[in-house]
Amino acid sequence: MFDFSDMIHEERSKRLRSLPQFSGTVLSAGCAGSWYFKWFEECTGHQGKHVGLELYSEEPTGLPANVDWISNSVGDMKSIGDTSVDLLFSGQNIEHLPQQDLTGFLLESNRVVKDDGLLIIDSPNRSTTQHLGYVQIEHTLEVRANEAVELIEAAGFEVFEVHGIWLVIDPHSLRTFDIFSCKAGELSYATRQNLASQNPDKSFIWWINARKK
Repeated sequence: MFDFSDMIHEERSKRLRSLPQFSGTVLSAGCAGSWYFKWFEECTGHQGKHVGLELYSEEPTGLPANVDWISNSVGDMKSIGDTSVDLLFSGQNIEHLPQQDLTGFLLESNRVVKDDGLLIIDSPNRSTTQHLGYVQIEHTLEVRANEAVELIEAAGFEVFEVHGIWLVIDPHSLRTFDIFSCKAGELSYATRQNLASQNPDKSFIWWINARKK
């Protein structure tokens, strides 16, 4: 039986598994629960130092030994040293930030990530959520995929991959699909999953891989 949340989680897991090879220190901007770090390790194989930066959730119990938890805003990463991070992952996080924190996050990302280090971000896509009338009251600011690319590049990163997760607008007919299910006469689950990757502007979530120039 199709479960929307499980599907989104698995599609995001696939994107983590397909990241370029990396090592060193990982910084997660926004995270909750010890499960998060175990999930990241299972998907990427990374077993090095992992810093979790989270302001609104309490430090969970049972954190892996390689994890440092820092209670701090992602808009001002004052606890993180300059060029000390090899990969920064912001998963489903920036949509919760006010505008000034989003700006701060991008500027701080440039400061903490090493040259040639990776910045990985995914977030709901305003192009589709707005079009379909999808509202999540916890989201402060959603951006389109092309807007995210412009912001990330303005912050000093080179975007080398943009993918979509879960197609919600047919790229040919522009027919809209239900976000949470596949109805009779629509594209299949597998087709919508496969087509999403190359159609981020028609997908529910965009995923961006960038490298610090």
